[in-house]
Amino acid sequence: MRPFRELSRRGRLYRLRKLAITALKAYELQGARLSFIQYFENIIYRVDLPNSTAHRSDTTPYVSNRYVLRIHAMDDSDAIASELTWLAALIRDAGIPVPAPVMTPDGKILITIVTPSMPKGRVVSLMRWLDGRRFRKGLRPKHLNALGQVVAQMHNFSASWQPSTGFTRPQWNWDSQLGGSMFKHSLEEVVESIPTKFQQPFQVISQEAKRVMESIGMGPDAYGMIHADLYPENVLFKAGKAFPIDFEDCGYGYWMWDIAVALCEWAWGN
Repeated sequence: MRPFRELSRRGRLYRLRKLAITALKAYELQGARLSFIQYFENIIYRVDLPNSTAHRSDTTPYVSNRYVLRIHAMDDSDAIASELTWLAALIRDAGIPVPAPVMTPDGKILITIVTPSMPKGRVVSLMRWLDGRRFRKGLRPKHLNALGQVVAQMHNFSASWQPSTGFTRPQWNWDSQLGGSMFKHSLEEVVESIPTKFQQPFQVISQEAKRVMESIGMGPDAYGMIHADLYPENVLFKAGKAFPIDFEDCGYGYWMWDIAVALCEWAWGN
């Protein structure tokens, strides 16, 4: 059997779909319809329950009988479980509508699925489907106001939230963003790969960013659990409310980071 990395995109998707079907059995959703959505890093499917009709209600942001199945690219089960734990806390304790994790019948927040064609297995998670519409252009002040409200609620909750032992998410500070701690190559190698005329400006900006971050500090008034990836494709809107989705990059960072990411594309793309 050919190694997964040597397969064509079509060959990979074939194996992954078989894995997704096996995952549905683990969630006791045999016969549910899988609809492919995305293959970038994670593989995303829409799941519609068999012999049922998806139903939207004004009383809940979730679509009944419909889910999102993720086959994760990363194999860090603790980090993925921590993401899902935070989502569950945002819903349960703060009343914030975000993708809702679905437990397995035996109470697990995620599972590892192994198939004959994927013997190393993949981590899989299931979430309820949030109803809403993406806006890449044509955003109006009311949309940004709705996004600002939900981000403020999320940050207010996170400022005092105490995760349980074992919770692990990345730190989006200077070391990880510009200092090289999460780079695939050393910082020196990265700088050397930059065109010569940009190397000095990069160093100046990097050090200035470090100075600003240090002046802001990492207290609960400035730093805590954030979404970290609030680009237009990761926010849904419905009935005057904003629903953040895709929390894969969530971690500890500066509150203003969520605001900056949201504005950096929408402000210039409209």
